[in-house]
Amino acid sequence: MKRKIPSLFFALFLWYSYAQQISNGWTVLDPNKADKIIYVSDSDGTNNGVVYSFPSPVIGSDPMTPSGTIAAFKTIDQAMENVDDGEAAWVLFKRGDVFQGGIPPQSGAVQDRPFLYSSYGTAQELPLFLTGAESAVSFCCTGL
Repeated sequence: MKRKIPSLFFALFLWYSYAQQISNGWTVLDPNKADKIIYVSDSDGTNNGVVYSFPSPVIGSDPMTPSGTIAAFKTIDQAMENVDDGEAAWVLFKRGDVFQGGIPPQSGAVQDRPFLYSSYGTAQELPLFLTGAESAVSFCCTGL
């Protein structure tokens, strides 16, 4: 009987932790918990991209479909120069754009403040990453 109590406690703890973050099986993303939001566009980006905070009048209420004119970075490398490992940063790639190379692995701040790669804009096509023989995304954990 003693073994079942810790197991039950652990199961309830996990349920409570994930219940706060998951809706219908999907993680609920909250831009208010992001340290910074960075846009990347091969077609519209420049060397003078801007790192945004949320909320922002340029972004509007939804970072995935910004309401203003976004100052995006041109390349993945330029965008990633503004990100430190362990930050709850959102790096958003313009839908329909084509990028050369993959995206580097990053980790977020904590479980409810993750690092996020996603897309923005209204195009139907997702961003395309041309990687040749390399992987588009590499992920490896150590110390688990």
